[in-house]
Amino acid sequence: MRLPRKALAWAYILIGLLAWALTSLHLPQYLQAGFVEGTRQFWVDALVQSNAAGRFLVVDIFFLALAVLGWMVLEARRLQMRGIWLYLAVALFVGISLAVPVFLGMRERALL
Repeated sequence: MRLPRKALAWAYILIGLLAWALTSLHLPQYLQAGFVEGTRQFWVDALVQSNAAGRFLVVDIFFLALAVLGWMVLEARRLQMRGIWLYLAVALFVGISLAVPVFLGMRERALL
């Protein structure tokens, strides 16, 4: 069964919003220290104080993000989508799990 592009676009956007909501549950403990210190502490926790599985996931997601963000730029150019810088900024400052599904949703809309 194939989903119509419009339904698929909304499904991607909902996935991104759900990812944002669930990952945001972990932000208060970092943001109470302020943006800069909270960000620093996050990376210390993710890369230094985590176990091997946590470090594996961080490195794995980082390289996946590099590949996906590169594809997003090329795809946005191909489809003449505006605002690719916004998706890149969201990926870097909010989360890749929000930026990519929302980009995919907007891509589906561009393909209509």
